[in-house]
Amino acid sequence: MTKGQIPPINFENLSMPGGILGKLKWIMVAVLVLAAIVLLTLLKGVYSDWLWFGELGFRGVYLKVLITRAVLFLVGFLAVISVVGLSVLFAYRVTSGPISIDVPDGLVNLTKQAIWIGALLAVIVLAIIMGTIFSSKWELFLRFTNAASFGIQDPMYGRDISFYVFALPTYAFTQGWIFSVFLMSIAASAIISFINFTVRGTSFTLVPSLRNQIAILGAIAILIAVLGLWIDRLQLVNSENGVVYGATYVDVNAKKHAFLALSVLGILASVGVVVSSYIERTRLAIGIVGLWVILIVALGTGWPSLLQ
Repeated sequence: MTKGQIPPINFENLSMPGGILGKLKWIMVAVLVLAAIVLLTLLKGVYSDWLWFGELGFRGVYLKVLITRAVLFLVGFLAVISVVGLSVLFAYRVTSGPISIDVPDGLVNLTKQAIWIGALLAVIVLAIIMGTIFSSKWELFLRFTNAASFGIQDPMYGRDISFYVFALPTYAFTQGWIFSVFLMSIAASAIISFINFTVRGTSFTLVPSLRNQIAILGAIAILIAVLGLWIDRLQLVNSENGVVYGATYVDVNAKKHAFLALSVLGILASVGVVVSSYIERTRLAIGIVGLWVILIVALGTGWPSLLQ
């Protein structure tokens, strides 16, 4: 088997002591039965609601909600599988290598397959959880796709009020959800790499390929965080910090400009992280991220407080 190659999953050829193989098969059967029970329970609830909405004459409305939730779940599930799954796969491949400890070949193959199966199941469970969270906000997306103009513009940015009611909450949720997915990708890559090195009997090493992968994921996460800062800048229109509802003097004269400056600095920080990784300056990349976080606290909280 070449370095980084995913071991073929073949339970028949595994040599496991003490009937572990049989227990593993029964565990998989139990998991499948449990999944079937959960699925049937969900379908029972859906069918009951289907009959109830039908009696009220709103079956078309319920069908639209079901389709929206199903589509959002599928989008969220596939997004997590793609981003987290590919990150784990790449990290697994670049951190695989020869075993430096004396163990039987059968145990080595069994351990590699166990790592791969565990990682695959973890990604699938994570995708289901994140897909469920994404689909739970179906009301946001339905309001967004059915938005209507109010015909009134806000005095701060000149946007129609409907933007802050229908669009901006959807953008804020989606940004936070995507940001979480990329943080999970970084964590999952680090975990699978640590497990790989530990099983090989080697201390954890930030090899160039893994370092660059984490740097790229980190840079993308920073850009997504920058988008969040821009959304926060727009949300100042709905500020609740003043005596009345809306942007205060500090929001207009401090936070608005602070979020703009931090957005620009965040873009520069993301570029700096990638460049630092490729020139093999890991500490520089960490320093850039740390400095940006400090500036977020100083400009986003400290400056407005002083002005207040």
